[in-house]
Parts: sequence; structure tokens; C-alpha cells
Amino acid sequence: MTPDGPTPDERDALAIARTRAAVLRPYLSKAVWALQPIPKRGIGTMATDAHWRLYWDPSTTLAWVKASPDVAAGVVLHETCHPLRNHHRRVASLGASHSDGNVAGDLEINGGFETEGLRLPDDVIYPSTYGLENGMLLEEYYAAVQMLPRKPCPDNTEGVLPRCGSGAGNPQGFEDPAPEAGGPAGVSEAEADVLRHQVAHDIARHNASRPGAMPQGWVRWADTILAPKVNWRGVLRHALRHAIATRRGSMDYSYRAPSRRQIPEALLPGRVRHVLDVALLIDTSGSMTQEHLDQALAEVVGVLRFTGMPVRVLSCDTASGSIKRTRMLRDLKDVLRGGGGTDLRVGLDAVERLKPLPHMVIVITDGYTPWPDAPPRMRAVVVIIGDGPDAPKWAETVRVEIPR
Repeated sequence: MTPDGPTPDERDALAIARTRAAVLRPYLSKAVWALQPIPKRGIGTMATDAHWRLYWDPSTTLAWVKASPDVAAGVVLHETCHPLRNHHRRVASLGASHSDGNVAGDLEINGGFETEGLRLPDDVIYPSTYGLENGMLLEEYYAAVQMLPRKPCPDNTEGVLPRCGSGAGNPQGFEDPAPEAGGPAGVSEAEADVLRHQVAHDIARHNASRPGAMPQGWVRWADTILAPKVNWRGVLRHALRHAIATRRGSMDYSYRAPSRRQIPEALLPGRVRHVLDVALLIDTSGSMTQEHLDQALAEVVGVLRFTGMPVRVLSCDTASGSIKRTRMLRDLKDVLRGGGGTDLRVGLDAVERLKPLPHMVIVITDGYTPWPDAPPRMRAVVVIIGDGPDAPKWAETVRVEIPR
């Protein structure tokens, strides 16, 4: 421990605050524990950066826990929500000032917490601070606050507006360099995207197990994360007529798979079930921005939810990446890596070498890639995200707009 480092009691206080946060909101626990804590004595608060690193003042955290573990947990949950809700990117897309963007993000979070009955320190701001209603979005709060005469912010430790860090779109001087610049490890954008989908799934499961008990704000957030923009049900239903395999099962009868039980001079059909074997090829090249990858993950969720069975997922830039057979998005963390140029011919060649050969390949790309002259040996659906070039005529093309 350095002279300014946390004492054992202060480290215990942080552990208590995080554990209590996970208990109060179990469906957010994966995000709570994903934060990488970095002690910063003297900042008088907690803050998160865009890399999911949690800066915490040891003495302040200990004081919060001694006063009320629930309040300390509320602060942890508040800071968790900034990167979870993508506030740094949403503030940037508005062109908002850092402090005003932080205010708008705090109002989005704290308004929901007030409705849910979560406790926070006395010096935080709520929508009622500005005469606004709970339940609005960051973008709506930002527009509303801009139209109001400036009101004094409630007193806090330094008499300044919220300073929740670059994770809230409000970078602070106490933040460490980015991991790629030699700073402490954090959570990458691809990992954060997978994490958001994991949390959204936890929310959906929690809501299904306790109908009506979940805060509706979180239910709506999970729906926006999990809802695919492409009508995969219609696309895949159409493909089923052309790409099915039969296996022994219990859903239908077929003479292609004779029954093991036979009688003299008669051929009995066996029971089979129809299985669609899908391969997903995701473009992870440098031209695929984080917005593209965000949408790609939403479409992956759509495929997994429709098929209800494992899907083989490959990534590709100018080289084919690893292959995952998965039902769960958490397994994709090592797949969505790349960042170079684009040549999906390599990825499609890798798909054709898969054994057994998939019945269908779904390619998710921005379209800026060479394509093979001949079609692959399976049905191909190409999802173009954004306004990139069309896929070859041999593919069925579906376009997906990037959310603005």
C-alpha cells in the first residue's frame, strides 16, 4: 500500500458498496463487477471513464458506507449506468458541452433511481431540480435544460456541477491514460457491447420471472438493446424451405430415415426433426465503426433468438478469425476482433471449409469488401449495415440503417 493508497477498511468499504449494489439490482451485477476500480484519494466522489474504470475516493467511500451502505451502493450503480447506457458516445453525438452532457446523463439515471426508490447522497441532482419529469432520455433532458434559465446546482463537495468522468461524457483531469496508451486495463468497446447484451438478457429474464416488478425504464432499455432491426423471422422462415437438414428426433415422420422397428414386407418411416444450420460471418475490419458493430451484435441476437440452437460465428477482416459455436453473446468476446482491411472472400472460404457445411451463411458487413465471383455452396444472406455498396447478385441483400 502506498502512503496515499486505500487502507484495509477503505478497500472493504468499496467491496461492501459493490456487493450491496449487486444485491439491490442483481440484473445489473455483471456491469457492476465489470468496473475496474482505481483509487484516487482527494477527488471526493466516484467517477467512471469511457473504459469502464471506476475512480473512487477511499475516504469518501468509507464515509458513505458508514452512513448508509445503500447510499454507497446507489453511487456505484449511478456510475455503472454511465458507461452501460453509452453516455460518453451519446453526449458526443449531441455536440454537448461536457458539463451539460453530464447533467443530462445524471438526470436520466437519477430520475429512474428516484422512481425505483434507490437512495443517493443528498447533493445529487434530480429532474425535479430543474422542474422536469422523471423518465425522459438523456437527449430529452439536454434539450430541456438548454431551454431553462440557469438554476444553482445543489451544494456538493466543491460547489460544482456533476463530474462523473469521461464515462458520462465529462473527462476529468484525474483520469488515467487510455489502456492502449499504457494506462490501467479497462473494458474494450467490443467487450462493453457484449456486456450490454448480457445485462439486457438478465433484465429480460428477471422481468419474465417477476412480471410487473421490474422498473419499466430498464425493461424498455433492454428491449432497445435486444430488438433486432432486421425481420429475421421472415428471412429465416423463407430460407427454411430451401435449407433444412433432417435428423432423428420427434417432430415428424420421413421415409428418408426409416424406423429401426420394422415389420415383414413393410417399410416404416422414422421420426425426424428439421434443423437449420446457420453460420454467421461478421466483418470486423477497420471500416466497421463501433456503431456498425453495435448493430451487428443486435442482429446476432436476432439470429440466436430465432433459431434457438447453436450458431457458428466467424469474424473476418483480411483474415478469418476464430470460430465459435454459441447460443450466448458472452462467448463472442474473442470473436469480434480485427481492425485491418476487408476481404470477406477469406471469410466465405473459411465458412465453406466448415464441417458439416452450413445450410446458410449470414454475412454482416458495411459492404466495403471484395466479393468472390462465384456464389458459396450454401444459401447466402448479406446484411449491409449503413449505406455501403450492394452485395453481389447471388446473395439476398438486407439493409439495416445505423441508429442515429
